Amino acid sequence: MSYYQSILTINRLRLSVNLGAGEAERAKPQPLEVDIRLYFSKAPACTQDDSRNDFICYDQICTAIVEYTAKSEFRLIEYLATQLHALVRQDLNRQVGQAESESVKIWLRLHKCIPPVPYMLGGAEYIISDLPADAQRIEAA
Repeated sequence: MSYYQSILTINRLRLSVNLGAGEAERAKPQPLEVDIRLYFSKAPACTQDDSRNDFICYDQICTAIVEYTAKSEFRLIEYLATQLHALVRQDLNRQVGQAESESVKIWLRLHKCIPPVPYMLGGAEYIISDLPADAQRIEAA
């Protein structure tokens, strides 16, 4: 069984993205929200020393996502979520190095807030994760 001691979350990063299966739907930006969870099997060293510079900067992750989605249009929520997952991994590699990044598991949810589907009140979302199927969070003692 895989256990994770701590999680860093990015909640409700709001985007405006040209996303849709049809050309007409992609013509107008739509609100999307991204939630990201970074799972750590052991607490990062920066949790023990407030002066460390080897922390994960979530502002850099958010900026990379905003810049990536602003420059293109996308047809499928599944494709975009997969691309964002890879982008987060690349950013973690850049921030903490590949060896440290590989120990961090990424969970990402992309929520299309107001899809043009009659009577759909809660939107649509796609989740992608590299967590093992048996993953559990260890509660603090």
